[in-house]
Amino acid sequence: MATHRRNGQLSSCEPCRKGKLRCDHKTPICGRCARRNQASLCIYHPAPMTKSRPPAATQQLKPAVDLNRRRSRKRQSQSLGPNAPSVSEPSKSPSHEPAAAAAAAAATAAPDGFPDPYLTDWNNASANLNPNPNGSGTNPSTPAWLGLPPGHQGVFPGYDPGLAPVPFEEEEEAVLPILEDALPVDPGQVELGAQLLLLLDDLPLYQAICDARYDSLFDPWVFGAQFVRDLVQSIHQLYHRSLQDQRKDKHLCLTELCQEIFNNSRNPIVVHPDMTFAEYVSVIAHRWEGIGLLFAITGTSSHHLQGGHQVFQPRDGKPAVEKHALQALMAATAGTCIQLCENLGVMSEPLTWLLFQQTILASLAWGVADYRAWKMLGEASTLALALGLHQPNPGDRSAPFFLVELRRRVMTAGYIIDKELAGILGRPPRISHRHCDLQLPLDLSYAEMTADMQTRDMACSKLDAHGWNTEGLLSKGTRPRVGQLIAMLRENVLEVTLCRQIDTLPQQIEELCHKNRQMREQLPPFLQLKPIESNLDHSTVSLDDITVQLIHIDFLYNEFLLYHLLTKRTGMGSDQLINIAYEVLSTTLDRIAEISKPNRTFQSIVHVDYPLCQYALPCAGVLSLELLRHSQLPIDPALSSTFPRNEIIQKLSILVFFLESYVPPGEANYKMSQQARKGIQSTLDQLLSPQPMLEGAFMGGTEMLLPLGNGADFMAWLDSLDWGQDPWLNLT
Repeated sequence: MATHRRNGQLSSCEPCRKGKLRCDHKTPICGRCARRNQASLCIYHPAPMTKSRPPAATQQLKPAVDLNRRRSRKRQSQSLGPNAPSVSEPSKSPSHEPAAAAAAAAATAAPDGFPDPYLTDWNNASANLNPNPNGSGTNPSTPAWLGLPPGHQGVFPGYDPGLAPVPFEEEEEAVLPILEDALPVDPGQVELGAQLLLLLDDLPLYQAICDARYDSLFDPWVFGAQFVRDLVQSIHQLYHRSLQDQRKDKHLCLTELCQEIFNNSRNPIVVHPDMTFAEYVSVIAHRWEGIGLLFAITGTSSHHLQGGHQVFQPRDGKPAVEKHALQALMAATAGTCIQLCENLGVMSEPLTWLLFQQTILASLAWGVADYRAWKMLGEASTLALALGLHQPNPGDRSAPFFLVELRRRVMTAGYIIDKELAGILGRPPRISHRHCDLQLPLDLSYAEMTADMQTRDMACSKLDAHGWNTEGLLSKGTRPRVGQLIAMLRENVLEVTLCRQIDTLPQQIEELCHKNRQMREQLPPFLQLKPIESNLDHSTVSLDDITVQLIHIDFLYNEFLLYHLLTKRTGMGSDQLINIAYEVLSTTLDRIAEISKPNRTFQSIVHVDYPLCQYALPCAGVLSLELLRHSQLPIDPALSSTFPRNEIIQKLSILVFFLESYVPPGEANYKMSQQARKGIQSTLDQLLSPQPMLEGAFMGGTEMLLPLGNGADFMAWLDSLDWGQDPWLNLT
């Protein structure tokens, strides 16, 4: 029976004590050991700390079945994580020798710009092959101090891992997810999964929504059109195969299919270097992660379609689909798939993908300021770090090329999402480039990334030494590369913003602005800003031109945030702030006007509420306050003559029209945009009305007062605003 320890608490059985697991102290066998079929090992030792290590002869007396079970468990635990070895891992695979010409160029590249060592590392197949005969990297089950792999602890003098005691050695695998020991699936979970699978009757609708989004806009760089088509095809085959038995009713067939999916989700995904993209997608399609990804991608794709799009109209005898209701349904079902995986204790890369995709869907469905998006981002980043995606092993050759590249894109997407939400909410980022080995994805199209070795080698040969494509195409992997660079700058902005020290703030901001401009100048020529003449025919302005303009806005917005911070903290830099705010607002409105022209092929699919709320509104707030300052306070005539008052009023009037026309009811940002519209409209009315201004300027509906006193009142009022949760409702 369980005895009391010195602190008065009941002692744990030996398996629970060694595994550092919670024991329920039941006798003669605790509940955990009963569930794990370890009744023969469940004993309560009266003095466990005095127990000596058993001799080697004693260990050999253990049953062979238990030894084989532990070895099998060890192999399964090693296959978890991004650097997992494969069952069949040749020492050298021909699929890992792409682009010899690109490798030579990368090896001789100059260190300036954005050197891409990944391209060189991948092509050094013979030099970088892992010396491990099994082809794997560091054994994930091997204990390591401070997360360092074995062999790196020697940098700390006096530390010898060979001499350090390793307690609980026999149960070291207990800290890893042991899927074969997982609890049996609850019947309620099976019933819930069977009901969820009923939604697969609408697979053609989901594919039509995704195809409409892909055909009318650029192909996503994480889950492209090929990924969705292969995923839908595999799920379709799985679903209809389960319904072929006419002797069983549909509910029974779906229940059996649900149990099969649970069994697949329990097991780790085993990959090998020669694995094709279609094979990998087929594997994850038979798991809850893959089904949840389909729902999440469908919900995200529906956001980019107008409510009157033909895919939502009645078809094949089925009624019309309401866009926002479908989006909410997809978010709920994807969340259910996540919960089913968590109940199983699943740790897999596709689950990380699903969590990041669900973060995007939550921010679109409920708004970027909604707590659910921030919570989902925390779960996604936690799992990504737990799997080691933040520190890829360059010597690992156990995974196919497309999977290695896809891992980089997933981490890039997560890093960008993290900086966007952290910047909007004014919170510390969850993923920091200081603690992650973030490498730029290669500038390859999705088809080239997943193609055969010959096609991929030819595509890699067209990359320069830094990984950019030499064809000047924005339709390849340019967006994730530029997005990661901007996000790294945005993280530096967040560090300065969240720091309360102002002694060296002007110098820090000047250094970051210089770094921002330098990085923008080092972009390839096809990403440099080219002015778009206003008198050109609108059909000559391409989507690529607009994309380059939006990249330019992103870099400018970094400087806007920095100078806005400098103005709030020190009262300096107001002129630079006004100039940048006007440029960002003007460029944003011009690009939205181009997108929204009736003859645009992408007009019905591109949403403009994000750039309006993300970029235009904060700049409009600063410009509105400056207009009020010029109208109410004595200003130097020399400064007043150079201030573009009429142009700013014109831009603000256009912004009011855009907010009213292009952010329809039901959008996540509708409430915020309409309250901001009322505030800007009230400012314009006060500026253009002949009535004298009151002692405090009331801005309708938002209760924002501009105090009048001296020339510093404008800056003091700006400083009183919390741009994360202020009356402008999270304008940044």
